[in-house]
Amino acid sequence: MSERSFSQRAAELAISRYGADAAQVKRALQATLRAQAAGIQGDLLDMLIVQKVLTPSDAEALRRELNGVLITRADTPAGTYDTVSSHSGQYPRQFGEFTLLRRLGAGGMGSVYQAFQESTQKTLAIKVLSQNLVNNPAYVHRFYREARNGAELDHPNIIRCFGAGCDKATGKHFLIMEYVDGPSVQQLLERYGRLPVGDAVRIILDVARALEYIHSRNFIHRDIKPDNILLTQSGIAKLADLGLAKYLDDGSLTTRPHGFGTPWYMPCEQAIDASAADQRSDLYALGATFYHMLTGSVPFPGDTHRKVAEKKLAGKFVPASRLHENIPAVLDPILARLLARAPEQRYPSAANLAQDLRATGLASTKLAVVAPDPADEEEAIAERLTRMDLEAADLQPINADPNLWYLRYPLPNGTWCQSRASGEEIIERLRVGNIPATTEVCRNPRGPFLPALSFPSFRRGVQQKTR
Repeated sequence: MSERSFSQRAAELAISRYGADAAQVKRALQATLRAQAAGIQGDLLDMLIVQKVLTPSDAEALRRELNGVLITRADTPAGTYDTVSSHSGQYPRQFGEFTLLRRLGAGGMGSVYQAFQESTQKTLAIKVLSQNLVNNPAYVHRFYREARNGAELDHPNIIRCFGAGCDKATGKHFLIMEYVDGPSVQQLLERYGRLPVGDAVRIILDVARALEYIHSRNFIHRDIKPDNILLTQSGIAKLADLGLAKYLDDGSLTTRPHGFGTPWYMPCEQAIDASAADQRSDLYALGATFYHMLTGSVPFPGDTHRKVAEKKLAGKFVPASRLHENIPAVLDPILARLLARAPEQRYPSAANLAQDLRATGLASTKLAVVAPDPADEEEAIAERLTRMDLEAADLQPINADPNLWYLRYPLPNGTWCQSRASGEEIIERLRVGNIPATTEVCRNPRGPFLPALSFPSFRRGVQQKTR
């Protein structure tokens, strides 16, 4: 591998794998490449250590992986299946037409790799079924069901699946999936313990959009958990792993005497019988995930399935706001409804949940746990999220005036005041305090309304006028 290729790949992995600040990494990469072009020896990883962007141990682990794993297609003939030693063990480096760059994760079903497809010049993710499951029809069926579901469900908050097959050279089953360049929520929890409130609300809103889309097509996911929520570097959450997703009219898996899913997150009815799961079961799992993101612990902890089940049956958990003082109490009733023991006491739909979350005004526009770059991408993110909100509600802007906004804000008596104004008027009223900072706006009078200050144009306008 050339010095330039090494540095570029090191920069990509420093951001996506170790959560390094993207802007700092890119500046260091540019300086390194300029030095190399001038014939001066430059080492990106050493520079990132000096700048305290990476720890020495993370940089060394990354160097070992780059030296031991990354290869070019010229190193291995197409169709072969070689292995290479790395700090994470033995795994394939060439899989048909795909060059496997690194292992992204491993679970009971198999391993997922970051891969490069030369014919399309694209980076993708390849999921390979574990060898010990190849002769198990149930797991092979589940594997290909994930492929079918992933191909059918096309939504910006869901990981796409582009194909599946069995590699003739190795006899291994594989899925070709969308590659996400950021961490999973589980990885963030392992790194930080818990997430900022605004980030947690924003991520749950994204997943709620995905669930609303899935449920509207009569599917249920059945395995919502932090490990199955991935984040892009631009701060968009995507729901992964459709292997347990089930079409509600499908008669398969309805007579199972036990449930599927992850014990800490799935509801009692699903743990007892998979056929009892419905859309509200997904919302329960999303609630348990939300609680974990906010507090750093699951609502019903236990070191055995039985202990967890007993606590779920009791239905009692510590309100999130009591565990950490910075968690707003307004989230407690939302979590309580999500985690209700009886399905009929939960939110009837993901759209209802999203409406309550938006009304809190807590969702951040730009996630603190990822580093989108360039900085001006923030406005594009906000606009994209707003567009997703409209799509999720099956609404289109009906306001013909490009500068007219509908706004609402809470009054001291608990009611909401609604009106309409131009963008400039809203900025001025926010600046002088005629309307509260929690004011929500939308181009459509029917909503969905979002906090005005979550839009960069409003935020910048207020900041500029107060200088």
